[in-house]
Parts: sequence; C-alpha cells; structure tokens
Amino acid sequence: MPMASAQLQPDAVVASLDALQPSVVLIQLEIPESVPPAVISRCEVTSRRLILNASPVSPLAADSLRNADPLLVNEGEARSIVSLATNDRAELALALAEVSRSVVLTAGSRGAFISHGSAVRHVRGEPVNVVDTTGAGDAFAGTLAALLALGDDLDLAVTAANREAAWIVQRGRASRHLR
Repeated sequence: MPMASAQLQPDAVVASLDALQPSVVLIQLEIPESVPPAVISRCEVTSRRLILNASPVSPLAADSLRNADPLLVNEGEARSIVSLATNDRAELALALAEVSRSVVLTAGSRGAFISHGSAVRHVRGEPVNVVDTTGAGDAFAGTLAALLALGDDLDLAVTAANREAAWIVQRGRASRHLR
C-alpha cells in the first residue's frame, strides 16, 4: 500500500467528493479497507457513476460490486471474484455482469471484454512491442474514467483506454512524457 494512499480517511474522501461533485468516481483498492465502502455508498446516494477497479483484488461486499459501472478487472481478479476456473474471458465477463452493472475485463495484448447484462463485446488489443508494463492498468483506468466523465459511451472509452495502455507499455518510464 503506497504511503500517501494509506493516509486516506473515509470522512475526508466523502467530503471531497461532496465538494467536487464529480460525475464519475474511480476507486482502486490500494487504499485502507474502510474507504471503499464509504465511497461506494456515497456514489450510490448521489447517483454518481462508480468505476470500481478491483485491484489489488480483495474481498468485496456484494453491494460494492452491484454499484460498479463498470467493474474493472484483469483476468486474475475476475477469476478470484467469481471463483470460476475458466480461461474463457467472455464467460468471466458474463459471470461478473451478474453481480455488477457493467464489466470491463482487461486482457493485455488480447484487448478487453465489455459485458452489460447478457451481452459481451470484445475490443481488440493493440499490437505492441512491450518495453515496460508498469502503469498500464492505471493509464487504462484513468483514460476510461476521463472519457466516461466526458460523456463517451463505454465501448468508445474502452477502445481509447486500451490504446492508451498500449502506448504506455511500448515506452520506458523515462520516455513517457514525450507525447
């Protein structure tokens, strides 16, 4: 757990959300375990769109998953949440869609799988020469949140987020500012 994130307190985070009034809230799980339930509850009460990035994977209450729109997971996190031993990414995304509003399952160079209800769509991966995967998940999540906040639909936002993560992994950390 990063040091700055470890200092977060539920009341302070909720107060910040109330002051900022964002249309979309992205939460990851590398924060104290008392914070996600408070944020998730506040998003539900205020009708804010919640992107729940279940990383690192940890036990989540069913209510937490139900409010995710989307629940953002990688393959390992998906398998852990639904306790399903399958390599079929579409099947995993469908299983998660039964417990959340929508799902984005990232699969690295194999793209992403979007599920809402009983439908699954595949977004193709970008062909890349991987240099460093550090930060790819954060770039994906941040791009997804930003584009959803700007009003893009989920398919377009996932396609752009996938492209951004592909751009990130092709560069060493020192050269990523050159865009």
